[in-house]
Amino acid sequence: PNAMAGVSAIAAASLRSSDNVLSGHLAGTPIEIREENQTDTLIRINVSGTRYITYKDTLQQFPDTLLGSERISQFYNEDIKEYFFDRNRIAFDAILYYYQSGGYLYLPPGLEMPVFQEELQYFEIPSNPSGEVNEVDKESLIDNYPYNKYFLKLHYILDHPDSGILAKLWMVLDVVFIVISMTLFIAETDPKVEKTIEESKEVEQIFFYLDAVCIIFFTIDLLLRLIVAPSKQIFFKRTLNWLDFAAILPFYIEIPLKDSSGITALRVLRLFRVLRILKLFDIRSS
Repeated sequence: PNAMAGVSAIAAASLRSSDNVLSGHLAGTPIEIREENQTDTLIRINVSGTRYITYKDTLQQFPDTLLGSERISQFYNEDIKEYFFDRNRIAFDAILYYYQSGGYLYLPPGLEMPVFQEELQYFEIPSNPSGEVNEVDKESLIDNYPYNKYFLKLHYILDHPDSGILAKLWMVLDVVFIVISMTLFIAETDPKVEKTIEESKEVEQIFFYLDAVCIIFFTIDLLLRLIVAPSKQIFFKRTLNWLDFAAILPFYIEIPLKDSSGITALRVLRLFRVLRILKLFDIRSS
């Protein structure tokens, strides 16, 4: 019963609102929003398009933090009549709960510890609050992570397509190269195309250079993901990373064997290139 009461109190204290919620108050300042018989001031916060409403007194329990101090006023946007933060929405759920629960902090599911710590630092919330952060996630991510802000950003661009615009662009680029590579592979299995490649040196070079560009991209992608991986041990244990390696290796083996008599060996090696399509499943899971 106490847990249910706590959940009800939290739900009543903080609401995510759509564009039409409190539309009648948009002409005024959000910290002046009041209800009849209600003395506490409500405050409206927008985090990357998601709106939250909570009591000002709830935030001021922690005056040394960004939201609980007067410094929050610098984020007030006159155009939308609310406080705007271009930050991680998943992390903010836990950050707002920190105020509502009186200092308890949890790691949101699906959010990695380095990103969460960056958000805590931004909102000036202490790294060792009265609550407990999920120890399992902390051990798996924080112990071996290279604390380099550039590595952190690059890691999320390469491995987390939902982390930002650059990450989405990289994902699209990755898919484009996979499609080009698989199209070349399928075309080469057609007897007519294969005969044309054998008879025309120009066509052969076109296929080779297109494939080379794809392989160079896949190689750079794999090497960068290895360099910025939070844990090299976990990286090498991941089956899909080995499949990525197996998919690009034949190209580098083919180059010295191209003019040799090992035609059968080359045909077998080329079959490994079909493993590139597995990257699509990796991207989808990310």
